[in-house]
Amino acid sequence: MEVFQHAYGMETEWEKEDKTTFFVLGPTAPPPQKKKKGDRDALQVTLHLPDGTRRTLNETEDRVFLRTPINDTTAQRHLVLGVLQSFSFPRPGRDLPLTALRKIAHTILGSRIRSRLQLHSIRSSTTVSIHSAINVMIQKYYREPFAASPDLLRLPLSKGGFDFPDFDKMNAIWSISTLHRAINTSNVTMRKAYQIMYATFQCFGKLSHRCYLPFAAPLVTYSENNGPRKNNFIAWEVPRQYLIDLDMKIIPATRLNIGPDKEHNARGDNSAVWKETHNPLSDIESMLQSLVDRVVTAPVEGDFIKWATDGSVDNTKMLDAGRTAFSVVGPISFSARLKHDHSTIQDAEVVAIIVAISLDLKIRRKFNIASKIGSVVYTDHLNTVRRVRPKGLEALRSPQPHEPSRHVIRWLMASLETNKSISLVHQKAHTDGQGEAALMNDAADQAAKAARESTRFMYIPECYGDDFALYSTETGVSHSHVTTLISEVWDTHKEYTDLVRTGNVFRYQPSYLFTTTPSGFSAKTQLLIRSRQLPTQALKTERNFQNIPLNCVRCTVPSALSDQHHVFVNCVGAREILLESVEKARLKIKAYNENGKFATSEAYESHAALSTEYFQDGDCWADGTTRYYYGELPKHFKYDDGYSDLYREICGLGILTASRLWGTHLRALSTNKTR
Repeated sequence: MEVFQHAYGMETEWEKEDKTTFFVLGPTAPPPQKKKKGDRDALQVTLHLPDGTRRTLNETEDRVFLRTPINDTTAQRHLVLGVLQSFSFPRPGRDLPLTALRKIAHTILGSRIRSRLQLHSIRSSTTVSIHSAINVMIQKYYREPFAASPDLLRLPLSKGGFDFPDFDKMNAIWSISTLHRAINTSNVTMRKAYQIMYATFQCFGKLSHRCYLPFAAPLVTYSENNGPRKNNFIAWEVPRQYLIDLDMKIIPATRLNIGPDKEHNARGDNSAVWKETHNPLSDIESMLQSLVDRVVTAPVEGDFIKWATDGSVDNTKMLDAGRTAFSVVGPISFSARLKHDHSTIQDAEVVAIIVAISLDLKIRRKFNIASKIGSVVYTDHLNTVRRVRPKGLEALRSPQPHEPSRHVIRWLMASLETNKSISLVHQKAHTDGQGEAALMNDAADQAAKAARESTRFMYIPECYGDDFALYSTETGVSHSHVTTLISEVWDTHKEYTDLVRTGNVFRYQPSYLFTTTPSGFSAKTQLLIRSRQLPTQALKTERNFQNIPLNCVRCTVPSALSDQHHVFVNCVGAREILLESVEKARLKIKAYNENGKFATSEAYESHAALSTEYFQDGDCWADGTTRYYYGELPKHFKYDDGYSDLYREICGLGILTASRLWGTHLRALSTNKTR
């Protein structure tokens, strides 16, 4: 909001009422009845405009900001669903594969809805409607006779879904992060108002609490029968519910003292939690001081003390959650990994500079180095150098509440205040230069890369964090990079069981991966067939003439398409595919054994027979017929929870085999029709 006001506040067309909106929160004397815009009796507010003039505006109830309804869930719902109604998946001559539709949904549809959610959140019920609408769009696009579950589309690939945009997750991330940013805004007046409002909303609902409303002069007493207007808190209610569902909190760095202490203890005084997770700055200073104590002679070369710093991070987040490390090269060399899981390369670069500044200051104090001898830090992080020069410390004051790495920027600001003799110089990385600065930068680069394997860790002191921090019982406190934290917590709270037992039948869980028809195919398999993701022509389902007697299109044996026993077991054309699947299953079980995952040799022998029995017909199945295309296990097989990952692979192979067999029937049938 501050950035918007700074950029556009001077350009507001104050003379045009349709382009000027002013809100009064919590008026002490609201109008006795609703007034129309322009009525003389309506509440009026006199504004001092930036150009020095004054203007009187009437209070309005048209709460729309940047074309986004504020605290109007119905209007916001219609607005978001209208984005879906105006959107359609392209069809350039033929159906696109499902992977292409997923990419389009993320890049085009997701970005349009995300821009709305960033300004104002929606209720969870609206996200359900969004997912259902996308599900219907997919069904119509592929002309499916059934609709797959919306959960099947938005589940990640690792959970057996198709990884379409999860707007419920997106809504949770932006609503919580927006609330966190609002409470920590750099505008002092608004920050106090938001904190009072959030505290009011937290304590409201209990029998009696004395709470201040924003900008309300008198002290108001609320109870269950006399509470604040519900529509004033919609923007706070949505993130609060998500916080409860995810077992998260927004906690104060210091106790929130607003109003009488005895009346506000229930507002969430988490001082005990804060102390348990607090990382004191004194521990870091003591560690760095121990390094300086080992230095015997003053490390001064010419008129400068020279340092070089660099940061490093893994190229992929798949490796140890993206290990982040830094290094300092100079009179004292030091390297370590950052302890925080959500640390970025900018965090590493800035922390390296901070450590160099601290070491330089301690060396100066130990050897009483004169202030005329300067210090220089060579860094390849140009953004940090630009923040400091040429504006000096003014460029580092008050980082924006949404700015990444704002906690380390505050730490850097405090460090520069203590050491006035140091300056930052940008040194371009990887230049193969032979100058002293280039060589020191290369040395710091190599040391930072090696530090990713280090067992030495350094945390970021929480004293430089936000006034209010996002806290999770699983991951602890996070001051910045809150969207990453929320996403991580969301994923951990959305665990799914791969297999579930129903009697003697094992199926993929959840049940929406299957149709409700006993003889029907997996909904996931049919959707893959229709969208050309499996080796088949994606022809329409042959349900309309399944019971018509005819000869098998592959072996000419009299058989209907509804005879699944023939299609998936006895047909000559199916035997080759079945033998291939048996061999693949045998190799999977063998590899599982070679990796030492079977507890005993007896367990390996009992599972080795599964590769053959799985694709056979007979009384080993629950209903006496082949069921592998459902992803089930034989009824006599003894299920062991410790090998669920192996069962998942075998069942997946069964569904894939069924898709191949069904695809050969469709292709052969299509060829016969053309003839």
